[in-house]
Amino acid sequence: LTQEGLPCNIPRLYDFYSWVYADDGIRRDTLKEIFSKNDGYKGFFCPFTPVENGFVPDFGHRYFTEDIPFGLCVYKGLADIVGVDTPMIDTIIGWAQAHMGKEYVVDGRLGGKDVGETSAPQRFGKTSVADLKGY
Repeated sequence: LTQEGLPCNIPRLYDFYSWVYADDGIRRDTLKEIFSKNDGYKGFFCPFTPVENGFVPDFGHRYFTEDIPFGLCVYKGLADIVGVDTPMIDTIIGWAQAHMGKEYVVDGRLGGKDVGETSAPQRFGKTSVADLKGY
């Protein structure tokens, strides 16, 4: 985005979370420690639903219904606009949308029938860097 004239400063996750939790007095030297030593993250597990012979992920849980359309789809949408490949994000969204009965990514692009349920720029008709500059 910066190369296209849009000021953008995206911090590394470790730096961002170190700043967020700087005042709690707990030393954290790694990203893993930021999460493992933070009481706010205790008890967070992947939600599962019991089924015969075991469990399956609960695809109706907010980890899927919120984090996919309001998180990963936003990153995917921005990456599509600036021409950055997102193979891991594509894999995660593809897997989740198949189980959620949603269609966000089609043929490697954020443009499925459910894009209107996301917070991606494409939801608002923004499909180019010029569109983003005017936003």
